Amino acid sequence: MINNIEDLFKKKLKNIEIQPDPELWNKIQKKYKRIKIIKNSVRIASVALFIIFVASLFIIKNNAASNHSLIKQAYNIKILVNKIPVSKVNSTTPDTNKPITNNKSQFHHKIKQQEHLPDTTPILTDNYNNTVNHINTQKNDTNTYKRKFSLKVEPTEGCAPLTVNITIEGNPTHLFIDNIPRALNNNLQITLDSAGRHIIKALNPWHSDSIIINVYPQAKADFMLPVKTIVNQPITFKNISQNANTFLWDFGDGAISQDKNPSHIFTKEGIYYITLIASSKFCSDTITKIVQISKKEQYLLFPNAIIPNPAGPTGGYYTQNNMRNDIFYPVVVKKPVAEYHLKIYDRNGNLMFSSDNIKIGWDGYYKGKMVPLGVYVYIVEGRFKDGEILLQKGDILVLSRNQ
Repeated sequence: MINNIEDLFKKKLKNIEIQPDPELWNKIQKKYKRIKIIKNSVRIASVALFIIFVASLFIIKNNAASNHSLIKQAYNIKILVNKIPVSKVNSTTPDTNKPITNNKSQFHHKIKQQEHLPDTTPILTDNYNNTVNHINTQKNDTNTYKRKFSLKVEPTEGCAPLTVNITIEGNPTHLFIDNIPRALNNNLQITLDSAGRHIIKALNPWHSDSIIINVYPQAKADFMLPVKTIVNQPITFKNISQNANTFLWDFGDGAISQDKNPSHIFTKEGIYYITLIASSKFCSDTITKIVQISKKEQYLLFPNAIIPNPAGPTGGYYTQNNMRNDIFYPVVVKKPVAEYHLKIYDRNGNLMFSSDNIKIGWDGYYKGKMVPLGVYVYIVEGRFKDGEILLQKGDILVLSRNQ
């Protein structure tokens, strides 16, 4: 039962689908879009105004701090001016009791002048351009590198090979030994094998230090034994030492000498050990050789040097008047020989040649190859036809044709 008109309308319209007017619906949608755009614009404007407000506060605060700093600097300048002696102030000096005017512009002028001052940072003059360029990029990193360091090297001179201890206190960034970079180590030990002038250098962006090490060549002692070694006759020893300037001889009979090429007289026959110490400022070397002193003259005379034939070994055969000097043999035989044994040794005692035939000498070759240039020792043993014992020793120097 329907009680009122409202219920009647509800009943009539309950299942009826109403279709809106298309033109009206389009107008409603366009109006909604405009409202939405306006709403978004208001939001963006609000955010922008908030950002501008915050930025303004920040700028005002910085300006206040800057003005405070400028006033403080101006006040300090005023104090410094007041402290200048009266004698140094000219007649045009303003009254310092008056308020300072235009302090801000004066201060900015002072700062501007300081900005154009030359850079006083020391420039490292070095051959290692790449390294220095790399170091210059680290100059502002004062928290990582300390400016100063010390470099110590011991010893600073000596004989090759020289062992050197390097001590570094502080923080260098690079270490060079003869322009070659080395790993950094506060305590480093190196050996310098070659003679000459060596440079050890350490550096960082603010400081560099270098030390020169002088390494001297090793001395080498050597001498040649005399051909004639007769008792009570002067015997001269030829010194062929290298890299030495002072010498000490011990002749084995209690006598000594400091001459370079000494002459000595042995009063008794026998075998003597001759010792030579050759020295320089830091280097020394010692050699000992044996000499036999006899009462009689040596009946076989040998040359003290030969020049081997560079074409190859000759087998040691020679003629008595061989003028090429490429064979070692007795150039003078004053007494007939019945038994003959020749042996030649190198400096280390190695047997290089032997012959039992007086007509076959040594051509300076060993196993088909020319021996190294230098001094060798010969020993001749045997017997003369009259029964006298033959024993002679001496040195032979092997040279090249270019010497």
